[in-house]
Amino acid sequence: PRAGMPASTRMAVQITLALAIALTAGHLLFGAHWQWCAISVMVVNMGTAGRGDLALKGIERGLGAMAGTIVATALPETAQPHGPAAIATIFVLLALASGVRQYSYAVYACCVTAVLSVLYGYFGESARDLLPIRLGALSLGAAIAVTIGWFLLPVRARDVVCARLASALAALSAV
Repeated sequence: PRAGMPASTRMAVQITLALAIALTAGHLLFGAHWQWCAISVMVVNMGTAGRGDLALKGIERGLGAMAGTIVATALPETAQPHGPAAIATIFVLLALASGVRQYSYAVYACCVTAVLSVLYGYFGESARDLLPIRLGALSLGAAIAVTIGWFLLPVRARDVVCARLASALAALSAV
């Protein structure tokens, strides 16, 4: 094992600072929707194994949210906001999101953004007005997570893989 701080500790420090920045920036820039920035930091940081994985997940989150915004602007044109078609659309998108989550995070983010748009319309809020704010908050949160993860106590993917491999081999040898 390499000398120094364990990867898990470095990742905890990264997410703590990224969340502090996201919460502050979210309150200052997005008002009542501050949580979108913080949620984006959490989602991008969770389950990543190093800088490259973090950057990829941040990019996928941004692209998925953009695609979801495009899909979401077309949905109100096809389904009435309070009709049964809106509810059916929500369930179809959630099922699709659940099915593709392990294969493509970008498609998952697209589906979730579109679902939120339909829900905003269902509860009487203007999805078209909220989606640019959501996209800005998600993008800022992803950028904060990637920037902090890349420069503050960076975790190399090789270190994470080696640690997991050593742990698995230790468990295997114990058996």
